[in-house]
Amino acid sequence: MPLHLPNCASITEEQAQKIFDEVGFDPPAGMPIQEALLLVVKMIQQQQAAESKGRRPKGRTAVPCTLEESVTIIEKHGGSLHHMAPCGLEIQGIDLTGGLTPDLAGAMEVQMAKHGLLLFRQQGQPQNESGVSGVYLTGEEQCILSEAFGVGALHSTHGVHPKSPGRDVFRLSNDPAQGFNSVGPEWHNDGSFCREVFGHVVYHIVKAPSGPGDTCFAHLGAAHDLVPVGRLEQLRRCASVNSNGGVVHPLVHRHHISGRESLYLHTGMTGAIIERCEEGPPGSLSGICAWSHQEMNEFFIFFTDLLDRPDVSRFVH
Repeated sequence: MPLHLPNCASITEEQAQKIFDEVGFDPPAGMPIQEALLLVVKMIQQQQAAESKGRRPKGRTAVPCTLEESVTIIEKHGGSLHHMAPCGLEIQGIDLTGGLTPDLAGAMEVQMAKHGLLLFRQQGQPQNESGVSGVYLTGEEQCILSEAFGVGALHSTHGVHPKSPGRDVFRLSNDPAQGFNSVGPEWHNDGSFCREVFGHVVYHIVKAPSGPGDTCFAHLGAAHDLVPVGRLEQLRRCASVNSNGGVVHPLVHRHHISGRESLYLHTGMTGAIIERCEEGPPGSLSGICAWSHQEMNEFFIFFTDLLDRPDVSRFVH
C-alpha cells in the first residue's frame, strides 16, 4: 500500500519518527529530518517498483526421505556432516551456488528438522553487488537456494532496503545505509505474523560483525524438553495472538517432518496469550481464558531464560 507523505518541510520530528517507525527505517545519527524523509521516499519508491516485479512461486521440488537416507544422499553429493553443540549441523563440501537438486534439498530438510539449523561456510563467488566486495552468493542465487525448500515460494514481508538486490531479500546491517538495523533484538520465530508460517528461513551473512551484533539460534525442540511437565501440560492448552497480524499459533506444536514437539513464540510481537480452560470468567468466550499482563511477563522471562541456556542455543560466527 503506498505511503502518502505531506510536504517534508512541514513535518515535525514526532511525525517523522512515526513515519520512520512505520517503514522500519532508522536514520543515521545527525542526518537532517528533510534529508532522511527524502531517503524514505526513495526507499518506498524502490520497494513499490520491486514489488511489481515479484517472482512467481516455483512450487515444491524437494524429494522427501528418511533421516538415514538423508546422510547417504548428502555424502553422495560430496558433503560431510559435522555436529555443532548444542544445536545445528555444519555441512562441508557442498556448493550452493547453482542451487540444489531435489534429492539434496529433501535430505537437507530432514537434517534441518532434526538439528534446527544447517550451516554452510565459504559460499559464492567474488562479487561487488550493491557496492559490497567479497565472496558471497548474489541475491538471485540466494533466492534460487531458498526456493528449493518447503513450498518453493519466497516470502519477505518486511521493507525493501535501497541496497537490497531485490524485494525477496530482506537486507540487514549495523550500518543504516547498507540495511535495516533495528530488527529482531529479542527471541522470535520469523513469520509469526503470518497464518501459514515459514517452512524455512535462509540467512546469508555477507560480512559477519566483529563484536556486538552476533546472531544466536536456539533449538525449540530441546527447549521444549526442558520445560517442567506440569507447565508443559498448561502450554499445550495455550496459543499466542500476534500483535501485528492478529493470527493465532499454538505455543506447542509437533514438527511435520521430525515429529518432535517444539515451542513457538515471538516474544516481541505477542499481543495476548489465550488458554483453553474448563470455565472462563464472566463475559468471556466459553472455555477460553486470556492471560494477564503479569502472567505473560513472567512467562516471557521464563521463555527467554530457557532459550539463553548454553544447552539450548549457540552463536554462529
